[in-house]
Amino acid sequence: MTTLTPTVRLWWRLGRRADDGARLITLLPVLAFAVASACLLIAVSGLVAFDGRRVGGLVDGPGESDPAALYTILAALAVGLMAVPILTLGGVAARLMVSRRNHRLAQLRLAGATTGQATLMTVLETTSQALAGAGLGTAAYLASLPLLARIPFLGSHLQVHELWVGPVVLLTSIAALATLAALSGLVSMATVAITPL
Repeated sequence: MTTLTPTVRLWWRLGRRADDGARLITLLPVLAFAVASACLLIAVSGLVAFDGRRVGGLVDGPGESDPAALYTILAALAVGLMAVPILTLGGVAARLMVSRRNHRLAQLRLAGATTGQATLMTVLETTSQALAGAGLGTAAYLASLPLLARIPFLGSHLQVHELWVGPVVLLTSIAALATLAALSGLVSMATVAITPL
């Protein structure tokens, strides 16, 4: 606990002293996480809306329920197919700055930082980028809800409340991106952890 606070302070100071070029490069992973988060939430919202209409009984009659079930199955398939590239994009976003971060952390290791401190700074950096990106992605998802509500489904437009994924899915997606970023950051630390040279 005693090394945690100085390490966090050092990470914060290094981030604040970065030049404009470094800040611009830092925005790339944040934007990639934002795109991944927004795409995932929009895909899941379609599944939630289609399934809600099917289960909610908005479609009556056995002959008319088949299209609703088909839309739900296709939406679930789309979410499954999109999950892999979205998670891959999240992993790539976490690794966008690997060489630059490894170079900086190697310098800190040569200056006396321990492997644990370098690892903690890596996790803090990648996780903060993921959380910022997930926040932007969530805002983009929320902003897209009125546009998504214009999509017709079985004769009527979707409603904004039908497209709302709920706080559990929202928090789960944010936590998943943050975990993915932390794991990618830890994997990228393998070479610096062995030797700073």
